[in-house]
Formats: sequence, C-alpha cells, structure tokens
Amino acid sequence: LSGPTTTYYGTSNFEAYSGVQVDNSGDLWVVGYSSNPANTVAANSDLTLRKFGSTGNTVVLGPFTRAAHIKGDNDLEGAAVLGADGLYWAGGRYNSQNNRDLTLVKWDASGNVLYERNWHDSVNGGDDAGSGIAINPVTNRIYVANARSGNVSVIEGVTHDVLATVAVGIWPVS
Repeated sequence: LSGPTTTYYGTSNFEAYSGVQVDNSGDLWVVGYSSNPANTVAANSDLTLRKFGSTGNTVVLGPFTRAAHIKGDNDLEGAAVLGADGLYWAGGRYNSQNNRDLTLVKWDASGNVLYERNWHDSVNGGDDAGSGIAINPVTNRIYVANARSGNVSVIEGVTHDVLATVAVGIWPVS
C-alpha cells in the first residue's frame, strides 16, 4: 500500500465524520468522508483521516485520503477504534457492481495505511457497511458489525482473515 495522500478537497459539497477516537496523548482522531469534485466515478467521496491536537484546534496530521469510497451523504456508516498498534475503521466502499462491500482500514500513528480489505457478506447480494468495530486485545480478534446485512464479522487480527460471520439481527452497531 502507498503512503499517506494529503490532497484535501474542502467543503465544496460536504464533509462528514463517522469515527472519533482519543489516543493516550489526548489527540483526537477522526475518520469520515470528504467530497471530491475530481472523482468521475459514481463513488465521488473519499475516506478521510485527520488527527487533531489535544486542544482540538490544530490538525497534527492529515488529512489523508483513500479515493472513491462512497457516493454521498446517504452512505455515512462507519466506526473507528484505537488498537495497541493503530487506528482501525470499518465502513463500506462501492465495488464494480455498484453496491457496497464491508471495508476494514488500519492506519499507524503517522497516518500510513497498514492494511485495507474489502469483502462482501450479504446473503442477498445487497449492500454491506460496517457500523461498529471492536478489538479483543487478548485474542487479537476484530469484530465488525455489518449494518446492512445484520451480522458481525469475526476477523483474525494478524492475517485479517474472516473467521466467522454471525447473524445477530437488524442493523447492529457497537
């Protein structure tokens, strides 16, 4: 994966954040979306990461972007969690069939993408989107709630393999 991208498109249409975490230094990490007028694909908004200082007034890092994740403000599911070795975000990303796949992204403390994976969990072929995320530090398992499919994906924290998909009911969140 490439290093951080620092292009920022401002507020020409919208910015929205769906994940917020505070690290041990008191710095604020926010993950969300920024519209990108340069995108010519249907998914015209980029996944965006910013880190603010503990006062909340200064951008310490970022914004870092991952291109073409969502179509607009109707697709804002997503959640973030800080792990011992980075920030994880679960949400959704449009695929070539024009529906959403579950997405798991991991950044290090400098904003470098360490990992990104997209997968499809829907039994009905519809949209998927992470709506919650948790990490068990003892087992190194990552749990991603899938808002659109009513299940939770259990992911191994080193290989990032999906170990199980557990049906839990309508619209789970963390």
